[in-house]
Amino acid sequence: MAVEFTKVQDWGFVPLENEICFDNKCFNVINPRLISIFPDRINHIPLGFRMSVPPGYIIQIKHHISGKPWKVINEYMTADTLYTPVQLSIITPYELQLQPGEILTHIQPQRITGVLATIEGT
Repeated sequence: MAVEFTKVQDWGFVPLENEICFDNKCFNVINPRLISIFPDRINHIPLGFRMSVPPGYIIQIKHHISGKPWKVINEYMTADTLYTPVQLSIITPYELQLQPGEILTHIQPQRITGVLATIEGT
């Protein structure tokens, strides 16, 4: 099982496997360029890559990064088609700039059956 990331913009960063993450097969999602984000709205951050997820899997956003004044609002990412560029949705309490190269979040492939069990509860 392998997720394939394809750079589609020259400014984009393809996610790289995180060697020190406490979850297995975790990838860093890196902010590709200087971006202003604003309060009281959903800020969509284009990442400059596409991804191909194997059948039966979904990409879970891992909220490992704390201490930031902004938060990623998604729990999961999907690849609607191989041709759809990936973006993240971020909210913040005040205006600020995200710096290029800053890690926005970690992502990890998960089996859909495991995610379904988590969502359904007991």
